[in-house]
Amino acid sequence: MLNRALFEGMATACWACANPQLAAKRFVQHQRHHRSQWSKRYLESGVIKKPLPDIPGTEEQRELDKLFGPWGDRLWCGLPLHKLVAAIEDQWEEGARLKGFFVIAHATNNEMQHTTARSLLEPANESDASLQVRRRPEPPRRRHSAPRRSVVLRPPAQGDRGLLRGRRTRGDHAALQSR
Repeated sequence: MLNRALFEGMATACWACANPQLAAKRFVQHQRHHRSQWSKRYLESGVIKKPLPDIPGTEEQRELDKLFGPWGDRLWCGLPLHKLVAAIEDQWEEGARLKGFFVIAHATNNEMQHTTARSLLEPANESDASLQVRRRPEPPRRRHSAPRRSVVLRPPAQGDRGLLRGRRTRGDHAALQSR
């Protein structure tokens, strides 16, 4: 998720540097649109009885909805991300790298953040024509990492001086499963 926000922030910052006057105008427009959206939400939920002061009129609201989406779902610069990336590509020595990050990494971030088939099936394994779902995604494993060693804390047996054991015994495993 952080990658997505950082990428969009970087792209809009590059665009704003290249278009300072338009960026200032769009930022103010987005603020007005945002205020209007919250006024509607507050009214619909009963939080307020009258609209917030200084919200756009009908015609201005129509124009702002075209720029930022009727639900405020577009970036404050008013461009969809694929057009924003195309607009800043010339600022990069390696434009292909920017495009590659957008096409692969950003798309992956979007698919994992939203409810998609990929985000729902990522923590699943298919084996022997059955689907097994893990409770949590496993962390990625490194190729050449040392084998994992678990540490078990158990009460000392008589004559045992240490509480920590570097490996699990069958008795430890059975005791853990019975909990």
